[in-house]
Amino acid sequence: MVKILAAVLDDGLAVVESACAEALADNVHSADVVLNILARRRDPPPPLTIATPDALKLQCAPAAEHRRARPGCATPASSARARYLEQMYRLKGALLDAKPGSRFRAD
Repeated sequence: MVKILAAVLDDGLAVVESACAEALADNVHSADVVLNILARRRDPPPPLTIATPDALKLQCAPAAEHRRARPGCATPASSARARYLEQMYRLKGALLDAKPGSRFRAD
């Protein structure tokens, strides 16, 4: 009972009275139920806004096509993969252009 009366200071008499009426309509006679009804009626606090430090901001916007090389944004791993794929495509092209029975010499 004291908890419900203390809730009047925070939520107001009309809100607490309507929460008590709702609990009685559901045939529940517990202060915890009334406090739970009051808690559900409260608006959630607005989310905190945190300013992003300049050190954590993106230097360049992400590309829509993730396989496209972008100057200045390539990581060492992605540039090494790009070099590897380029060598494989060149090797494949050289193998396709080679005459049958000739020896292939890689550069």
